[in-house]
Amino acid sequence: MASFTASSLSTSTSVMTTCDSKPEITPQKLMNSSILVQPEWIEMEICDVGNSIFNELPLSKENLNLKVKSLNTALVFKDLKLLKLLASTRNGLLNKGLRSTIWPELFIENHAINDTPTDWHDLPKHKDEDQVLKDVERSFVSFPKGITPEELKDLRTRLNNLIVRVIRTTPALNYYQGYHDVATIVVLVFDDDDLAFKFLHKLTLSYLRDHMLPHIESTVKQLNLISELLEKIDYKFFKAIGSIPPLYALSSVISVFSHDLSKFDDLCLVWDFIFVHDDPALIIYIYASILIYYKDDILNDLDELSGKSFSSDDTLIDESSTSIHEDEFYNRDFIHVILNNLIDNNLNSTNSIDSNLEIYNILQLSLKYINKYPPSSLKLMSEISDYSVLKAKRSELELLKSSSSFNNEPKRPSSSLPKKKGRLSSIILRNKSLSLILKLSLGIGLLSIIINYTVSNHPNVLSHSFIKFRSREFGVLNSFSVNAIFKDVENTALFFYSSAGKVVESIRGNGNR
Repeated sequence: MASFTASSLSTSTSVMTTCDSKPEITPQKLMNSSILVQPEWIEMEICDVGNSIFNELPLSKENLNLKVKSLNTALVFKDLKLLKLLASTRNGLLNKGLRSTIWPELFIENHAINDTPTDWHDLPKHKDEDQVLKDVERSFVSFPKGITPEELKDLRTRLNNLIVRVIRTTPALNYYQGYHDVATIVVLVFDDDDLAFKFLHKLTLSYLRDHMLPHIESTVKQLNLISELLEKIDYKFFKAIGSIPPLYALSSVISVFSHDLSKFDDLCLVWDFIFVHDDPALIIYIYASILIYYKDDILNDLDELSGKSFSSDDTLIDESSTSIHEDEFYNRDFIHVILNNLIDNNLNSTNSIDSNLEIYNILQLSLKYINKYPPSSLKLMSEISDYSVLKAKRSELELLKSSSSFNNEPKRPSSSLPKKKGRLSSIILRNKSLSLILKLSLGIGLLSIIINYTVSNHPNVLSHSFIKFRSREFGVLNSFSVNAIFKDVENTALFFYSSAGKVVESIRGNGNR
């Protein structure tokens, strides 16, 4: 199988674009140009990527332009295999123009788009729109650079409209802080608002829906996979930092690194890689790879802060120990501080060339780990919901419209419920999410019905019990009187229980009629 060589792709072309320009190419232009090449150079196995001329450092201007030409050719011929191979080389998809064209091919191609015929402006307001507006007003801080106040205002307007459009279209989603960081990248890459919506909508359903539940439990379960991965990859390192839960990775995971990576090109390189492989689990593996990649720096920083060696076995935090020394709490604090600033102190603090190189190495490391330790081999995957993006590859809207999709456990089959339910029992079964006040009101109402029923049918029960209780209230409270009181309460409760059953049966009978 032939691989890429400079000689086989050295043909000049009048439609070849530079790295910084947006490609404007049509099949007709291709047919009239010399860009059309023989099929043998298009055929390239994944093992050839590592030896590609596009992985050379530094990437020469000639090879850079050659890569742009190759990407344009693959686009025109809808060659997804070649697009993925080229996107997997250093520098990924190179620029915004190419990404706005290729990302939909890589990502949306695998996730069918359902256009929403209704204008989103006419849809009901989402409950989280006020918070969206607050976050939008704090957006576009790190990039783009050097924009005017008018341009910033326009970007924020587009960002707000994009997010509101997504959550109004799928109202079952719950907006979270950090989602706007994801949407910010989409706004910057896509000039077309409709295409931006389609892309973000599918990205949300296929990658982010676990984080848009009413609770954070599903996200925490994803984060816990990082700890298990570390334990498998480097047990000693895991023992050094594994004493704290991986909440330090929260912002990176829920924002697909858009909150933490401050360089636009670095972030886009990560997204190129994720969309090529189209696996939400890669986000977890990438973060674990960052920890492993900077392991020596982390341990050195811990040594410096704690004054003892985290790299020696006798100083590792022993989780099995029943006694916790005071200095171990300090160790955990040090770990939090170091890991919370890991990306900022390493990837964000270096120049663009170095950070881009390190990110590429980290991505290759994550690919190695996901192949060696696939998600299916992780024990904690058993705790992940079957509706999670890590298990359910498809993102049907029916899952989101159903309340069961927001529970960690599958919905109980309807066949297990009584076929005939009275009015009261139906209310109780279908309204588990009632507010506390409403629940209390229903409880008081039900209790009053039971008491009324009991008094009407057993007038002597309550009066007898309460009289006996009253007679002891001012007497000596000893073991005998206490036992007697509990016995009275027990007898009264039994009457209440019996009466409640009769009340419910009576209501059911009325409902069936």
